[in-house]
Amino acid sequence: MRLKEKSISPEYLCHYLKSNTARTKLVESGAGANIKSLSQGALSSLEIPLPPLATQQTLVSHLDRTFSKLDALLAGQRTRLGHLEAMKGSILGEAFRGRL
Repeated sequence: MRLKEKSISPEYLCHYLKSNTARTKLVESGAGANIKSLSQGALSSLEIPLPPLATQQTLVSHLDRTFSKLDALLAGQRTRLGHLEAMKGSILGEAFRGRL
């Protein structure tokens, strides 16, 4: 997809296309239950809400900060899950050695 308009932030468009709203509209306009291949017609019929460029940039900045925080939280949860899995293995090992 190439942007011809200077009034559209590529990052804003990217975030919008990843949204459930856009995905639903694209799936509904296609023939299947997924969007593996998008037709030109499906893309050209997609209506994208287009606030002023400054608002788009503000939204992108907010989304990027929020997603960054979510990524950090997810990484922490994965680390804790790894520790719990290791603890589970250790407890099972001790149980099967008759040490519990």
